[in-house]
Amino acid sequence: LKYLSKKIPKRALINHKALIIGGSRGLGELTAKIIATSGGNVTITYNNNKDLAKNLLKIFKKRKLKLQIKNFKINKSGNFNNKTLKNSNYNCLYYFATPLIYRQKNKKFDKKIYRDFNNIYSKALIKIIKSLKIKNLIIFYPSTVYNLKKDKNFSEYIHAKRDGVNKLKNMEKKFKFFLVMKKLPPFKTD
Repeated sequence: LKYLSKKIPKRALINHKALIIGGSRGLGELTAKIIATSGGNVTITYNNNKDLAKNLLKIFKKRKLKLQIKNFKINKSGNFNNKTLKNSNYNCLYYFATPLIYRQKNKKFDKKIYRDFNNIYSKALIKIIKSLKIKNLIIFYPSTVYNLKKDKNFSEYIHAKRDGVNKLKNMEKKFKFFLVMKKLPPFKTD
């Protein structure tokens, strides 16, 4: 945070009210640090990493940065507890929900693995957008260069992310949100 505070203008994101799904570690954690360091209000969610989220909260409080943490579990069916999203006034949603991406499999394309990914990358996100009911919400939905490759080890992931992108593009005008998609190279985020 000390490094970021020297590189980022203090009040650049003062009006930013961000919900970061999957914000306790990796890219979500880094995004939370950047937004908060720039003056924004941040709420991160965690699934299994309560200790990491609490530690992050301590660090933010020490630096007088705005952070809330919420437990938010998306199950394999793409369902979640809607209470976490009630009474929210976010203007940005960063979607870093990530199941285990690499899995051992016995066949070329495993429909069950695809369904698990699709439930996280499409079904759950669509439900979240509908639950928030916020017009002009900015949604950051990262993608990966894996979507440009034909890698049989990641075919279910690639197809689920592509389907998610297409569904979101089709919803964008109807639900009045702005979709930001960036292709990121594969890299370790922890």
